[in-house]
Amino acid sequence: MKKKILLMISIISLFLMANLFGGYGTHSMLSLRLPTSATIAGFNNAYTAVADDVNSLSVNPAGLGFVKNNQFLFMYNNYVQDLNHNYLAYCQPVNVLGGKIGVNISLFDAGDFDRTTIGSTGILYNNNGFFTSKDMVIGASYGKTINPNINFGLTLKYINSKIDDYKANAFAGDLGIIYSEENMFSQPVKIGFVIKNLGTKIKYDKEKESLPTEYRIGFASFFNLSKDVNLLPAIDLSYIKDEKVNVNVGAEISYLNSFFVRCGYDNSIDIGNKLSFGAGYKIKNISIDYAFTSYDELGDGHRISLTIK
Repeated sequence: MKKKILLMISIISLFLMANLFGGYGTHSMLSLRLPTSATIAGFNNAYTAVADDVNSLSVNPAGLGFVKNNQFLFMYNNYVQDLNHNYLAYCQPVNVLGGKIGVNISLFDAGDFDRTTIGSTGILYNNNGFFTSKDMVIGASYGKTINPNINFGLTLKYINSKIDDYKANAFAGDLGIIYSEENMFSQPVKIGFVIKNLGTKIKYDKEKESLPTEYRIGFASFFNLSKDVNLLPAIDLSYIKDEKVNVNVGAEISYLNSFFVRCGYDNSIDIGNKLSFGAGYKIKNISIDYAFTSYDELGDGHRISLTIK
C-alpha cells in the first residue's frame, strides 16, 4: 500500500512541476516526437511502460533502472520526403552513483528547400538558391531502482535548431516513473508515466515557441503463449497542450527470444493507415531491428537499428 501511495505522490509531483514550468504558445521541434529506434517504431511509440534498456533514454528514463549491462544503440531513419534522422545512445550501470547513466544524440536533417524571395513589386523570385533545416538534441540521463516495484529516471537535454541562417537553442528535461508488479491480475504488469520536453522556449527570430511538452502514461504486460512463444502488448495515452489525447497501441511476439515481430497503431497520424510493422533478430548480445510505416502520397518511412548489449 505504501508503494502505491508513493507512486501516486510522485506522479502528482510531476504534474505540479509541469504546471509551474510549462509554457504556452505554438509548438516547435516536432523532431522531438520521432521514434529513436526501429523497436520503438514497431510498437508505434507505445513504449512508455515497456522501456527497460537503452531505448529508455528517449522514451522513459525510469526504464534505465532495469539495465544490467553496458548497451549501445544506433538508428538510421530514411524518413519521408528525403528527411533523415540518425540517433546514437549508450548507457551503463555506475555503482558509485547507485544507478545507471546514459547519453544520446539525435540528428534530424530536413534536407534542402528552395529559397523564395519576394521583391519590392510583389513578384516572386523562386530561383534564389537553397536553405537547410537541421535539429540536434543531446541528452544525459540517470535512472535507478527506488524499491523492487518503482523505478525513477531523469533526462536533461540541450536542443539546437537551425533554419537557414537562424539558429535557436533550448534546454529541456524528461521525468519518468515505472511501477512494476510481478503478479497483478495473475500477470506481470508495468505502468509507466513520463513528462517529456519540459523546458525553455525556443526563439529563432522574434517570436518564442514552446517545445512539445508531452504527458504520457503507458501500460504493458507479458504473456507466455507457449514454451517458446511470448507476447508483449502495450498501450500509451499521451497529451500535448492544445492537442487531443492520443492513443498508441503496440504488441510484440517473440520466438525463442531471438525472432521478433511487431505492430502498432497511432491515432495521432493524420495520413496513411496509422499502422506500423516491424521485425527483429537477436543473436547473443546483438540485435538488428527494422520498422516500416506508410504515409500514403508522402512516401514510406524505413527505420533500421542496431543494439549491442
